Amino acid sequence: FKWSGMPRKKAALYGGLIGGLAMVPVELLDGFAEKWGASWGDIIADVGGGALAFGNEMLWAEQRIQVKVSYHPTGYADARPDLFGDKYTKYLKDYNGHTGWLSFRVHSFLPDSKFKQKYPRWLNLAVGYGANGLLGGYDKGLTPAILEREYRQYYLSPDIDLSAIKTRSGALRLILDILDCIHLPSPALEYNSKHGLRWHWLYM
Repeated sequence: FKWSGMPRKKAALYGGLIGGLAMVPVELLDGFAEKWGASWGDIIADVGGGALAFGNEMLWAEQRIQVKVSYHPTGYADARPDLFGDKYTKYLKDYNGHTGWLSFRVHSFLPDSKFKQKYPRWLNLAVGYGANGLLGGYDKGLTPAILEREYRQYYLSPDIDLSAIKTRSGALRLILDILDCIHLPSPALEYNSKHGLRWHWLYM
């Protein structure tokens, strides 16, 4: 919308609304699907994503807090390709390997100082959220066995802001901006209720 010449505030509003509404059909399908049902968490995430983009633009006229994703192989897809996808679709269907991230542009939040002048614009700080032990929908709700198997994961990790890397190439700029929605492999500190604190020298 900004590229088309629409005023900044109106572009941010329409972009945020359409971004959130685009996911409504998915939630409607889930709501009528056997074993799945509608999820308030999913709906909040859908609306929150558009609201975050809108809020960034209104507060700072830049996307200081970015949503990113990453994926790591888990083995679930190899055992159950019918449920978690084959070698091509597991990146979308195996939720156990997904991590959602909020990446904060540290440089933009720093007060003017010599430290800010030296701090790399491309070095962000990201917090992540994932889950493990997810084996499908629930026939009879959350049983003790399911509660024992499934657990949430929380991460703290550095992140690279590819949009801060300067280039004169229009093609390279486009590629960097597209890839900027991915949290690249980095060291990470993990906490989960089953294993406590864990350190990853390189987490995907």
